[in-house]
Amino acid sequence: MSFATSRATQRLTVAKFGWKAQVQSLLEFSANAYVNEMGITSPLFPIENCPNALPGTCNDTVQDPEDDGTDVQLFADFMTFLAPPPRGSITREVRRGEKTFAIIGCANCHLPTLVTGRNPVRALNLKVLHPYSDFLLHDMGSLGDGIGGDQANATGTEAVAKRNEMRTQPLWGIRVPPRVDEDGGWGRTRPPATACGSRTPTPRSTASGNVRRSSAAVSLWR
Repeated sequence: MSFATSRATQRLTVAKFGWKAQVQSLLEFSANAYVNEMGITSPLFPIENCPNALPGTCNDTVQDPEDDGTDVQLFADFMTFLAPPPRGSITREVRRGEKTFAIIGCANCHLPTLVTGRNPVRALNLKVLHPYSDFLLHDMGSLGDGIGGDQANATGTEAVAKRNEMRTQPLWGIRVPPRVDEDGGWGRTRPPATACGSRTPTPRSTASGNVRRSSAAVSLWR
């Protein structure tokens, strides 16, 4: 499990958003994206993130914070209520892929079903969802993105994961190309289980063999 200090509450909080499970809430995820991807400061991130950390390279005439938090909150609300992609047609091939997914151990980390906690918002309260993720950090070996320590801090995000650790990628909607690989790569053609087979109870060779025989089914079933 990943923990980091929340910018909003200044408390140590469980973090589960982002490739490295380094963000504690969708509000902070939104504010982080605003400053690091669009250069818009807000109360949570009131300081510009200058290119290559060079002072004076991002000065502008707009007083900081450039957003008073309203837009950041609206973006967070949009993500909060954005529904997951629906399942496609449940065919025999899809059922075969679902079975293979469980047999080779993928479901040990990519948990099929979770239940939300108590929430004053009815649409979010005790809801059953199927993200196919445990939202935890795992040692991904060579699939790690190499970001950790000072590299993570340079982006304005607290480092909570090692260089070889990644959060379990949710798999809903992977039947729709382009697919997202375990390390966040787009457009990969290798079956997902061959990428992380060494981290399942089933040996990589066995997992790869099963997936080669059922690669289309594994990719289409969700």
